[in-house]
Amino acid sequence: MRRTALVVICCCFFASQLAFSQEETSAKPDEAKVRTLIRQLDDRDSSKRDAAETALRELGPVVLDYLPTVNDRTGGELKGRLLRIRDHLEKLRVARTTTATRLTLKGKMKLSEALKAIEEQTSNVVLDSRREQVDTELEIDVEDEPFWIAFDKLCDAADITVSPYVGESRKLAIVEAGEGAVSRVGRAAYEGLFRINPTSISCERNLSNDNGNIARLRLELLWEPRVVPILIRQDLQNVTVVTDSQETLGLLQSGTIQIPVQPTVASLDLRLPIELPSRDATTIESLKGELVAMVPGGDVTFEFKDLVDLTDAEQSRGGLTVTVANVRRNGDLQFPQIAVRIRFDQAGELMQSHLDWVENNVISLLDPKGNPADVPNYERYLERDSEIGFRYVFPVETKDLTGWTLSYTTPAGVSEVPVPYEIKNIPLP
Repeated sequence: MRRTALVVICCCFFASQLAFSQEETSAKPDEAKVRTLIRQLDDRDSSKRDAAETALRELGPVVLDYLPTVNDRTGGELKGRLLRIRDHLEKLRVARTTTATRLTLKGKMKLSEALKAIEEQTSNVVLDSRREQVDTELEIDVEDEPFWIAFDKLCDAADITVSPYVGESRKLAIVEAGEGAVSRVGRAAYEGLFRINPTSISCERNLSNDNGNIARLRLELLWEPRVVPILIRQDLQNVTVVTDSQETLGLLQSGTIQIPVQPTVASLDLRLPIELPSRDATTIESLKGELVAMVPGGDVTFEFKDLVDLTDAEQSRGGLTVTVANVRRNGDLQFPQIAVRIRFDQAGELMQSHLDWVENNVISLLDPKGNPADVPNYERYLERDSEIGFRYVFPVETKDLTGWTLSYTTPAGVSEVPVPYEIKNIPLP
């Protein structure tokens, strides 16, 4: 089945604004030193091997692009060390990526100035989607606070709220809060990238069967738009609900809820079916849980030039290999058809179970002047344990791809990130 690929012409990860220093993320290490340490991983002296592994870990995630690809020819001990180093550095990169950015907004300013400051300080892009885009002047006092806490204060000050339905990846929008809107501050749980808040609760009593009584609680999960999770998982055994009458309400469903993330929507809804509370209860005093988010640790871009007659061209970085298998014509049409495969050095069960996210990777076909072709159609033609392949058909009427470039951007590593939360004092209907 052919689908429309998600294409973003400029896909940048603004790591310099995260909650760690620009030097840590952007400064290149001494390449000669890194390569010497990598060779030393296979030294005859075990103490030198240990020292090299420790040194490479200490250099941080910038080393990931320099680590060699692990394959069938890689020696057993060297393979083990490379995989350990990569696993450690990818987890470190994800931990840094998922740390909440911090924001300072002080004094009188226009709303447009505040949104500009947010992008400059956090790399979170917020669009103004209000029907009447009056450049409201406001006064705010936020100093070095986590993004969502600071942003909620801004929303209350400007009488706006969030709309995650932008239609573009890695962006939020603001809209009018509307009449009757309640304060955003104090209503949510904050954990790293994430903001979790209740949006509605309904109670239903089945008059013919007591087993049909149910309360449905809806939670909204938002994340900083600079990072797009791949999937959110909620193990229902990790949720506890206690009312102000000290009832513990059980969940009327077992197992795990898994919700894939749409890249162009910066939120998702989680619906929890719980036991109907007694009439003595007026609030849910505490809702505790822990989500697990599959989060990419950063993007890697591969560029393939000289596409004419290109076959089995490989590039490896960040623990993965991208291969342009072939470039052909689409039947009698002149449209180029390009087969691309992506292989993971260390896929594991996590990657193998959720390879659908690869469909959202960013692919662009650029003409000799750098202009992108229109969005391609694609179909999946290969899937195995650690590799997946797609054929892309670009609607470009050209017989000659001389000077054209194929750009392919993908997350280099994906990790599971626990997201504990507690929400208090949820009013019952």
